[in-house]
Amino acid sequence: MLLVLLLAGCGGNSHGSDTSSPDPTSPVDVVSTSPDDEASDTSSGDVESTPGDDESDDYADSDDSDDSGGDYGDSDDSGDSDDSGADTTVPSEVRATEVTDFEMVEGQASWEAGAQNRAANVVLDLDSDGSFSFTTVDTVGVPLSGSYTVSGSEVDFEGESETPGPAGSSMLEVQGSVDLDEQTMSLPWIASSGMGAVVDGQSFASANSETWDAEIEVSFG
Repeated sequence: MLLVLLLAGCGGNSHGSDTSSPDPTSPVDVVSTSPDDEASDTSSGDVESTPGDDESDDYADSDDSDDSGGDYGDSDDSGDSDDSGADTTVPSEVRATEVTDFEMVEGQASWEAGAQNRAANVVLDLDSDGSFSFTTVDTVGVPLSGSYTVSGSEVDFEGESETPGPAGSSMLEVQGSVDLDEQTMSLPWIASSGMGAVVDGQSFASANSETWDAEIEVSFG
């Protein structure tokens, strides 16, 4: 009788041991009842959220890079402001005020005084469509028209005219430039005329040419 009771007692202890074994699939396995373990779990939870923090850092980095891109864009804008200096205001009128240099290239010496007077009275009217009108005194073939271009502070112009006469024609060509900063004009001038006639069956012809270069101070209107 005593032997049976002892075996029953051992059997009861063995059964209690089996019921206290944890289930391997239960989440209880990863939960600790120790305060230290709970703190550890909390910190580990913070660590697990680190990838999210890294992603937000990545977004911040991308925002920063966008900001830096914006800064570079701003520097480009400053370059645009430099380019705005290339927008040149072209005057509507350029008028000669003084001839500072004159060279007679071709023509008679007696023509020089009249040629200098023409250089001293030049007026150049510049239209917004890129065309111009050129005039002066004592000249056949004016007003003369042509076209001009602008490069920086320089205006380059070129034009010619032909005037028929009773026995021939006269031609005038100007091809010059105006420095808007220095308010000066460089003016090469080429004028020519020719006449022909037949008298008593005989042909007569004559031709004259006047060529000169002038440097002229100008004013703008």
